[in-house]
Amino acid sequence: MLTRRILILALLSFVLTLPASAQPAEILLTITEPILGQWLFDGRGTQAVTVGPGHPLNFSWTADAGAGMVTGYRYGWDVVDVADPNDPGWAADWQPDLLSAPTHSFEVGVHSLAVTVRGDVDRVTTATIVITVDPRVPARRMSWGRLKSGS
Repeated sequence: MLTRRILILALLSFVLTLPASAQPAEILLTITEPILGQWLFDGRGTQAVTVGPGHPLNFSWTADAGAGMVTGYRYGWDVVDVADPNDPGWAADWQPDLLSAPTHSFEVGVHSLAVTVRGDVDRVTTATIVITVDPRVPARRMSWGRLKSGS
């Protein structure tokens, strides 16, 4: 009985002292829009952009799960609660190869694109692009940038 307790304590001690590199890292999500730029997200993040009325938005994304696996993506427009799988804003259910949204545009208001990627070991990264439509901005002249962190 004592040997069994020592073995259990030794195993527990080993598990609790795993190096940080052995712990699953966040999934790195990259979102790209050809005119507006590219952003990197890990865990959860938001990026704001400004566009003119009717600007065609062509968002695509990829993810890197490191040593793990990406198991699915989903996206939605104007999602109110990204944690709610039944939020009516989700445009697509989880799919392993869903890497872009169809071209979309807005005439007025503030809108959002939410993209969520999930991987093995219950890892999830969610990114939100907040899109402000400004009538003073010509349809093809928007705020854009280089590779940025969306955190």
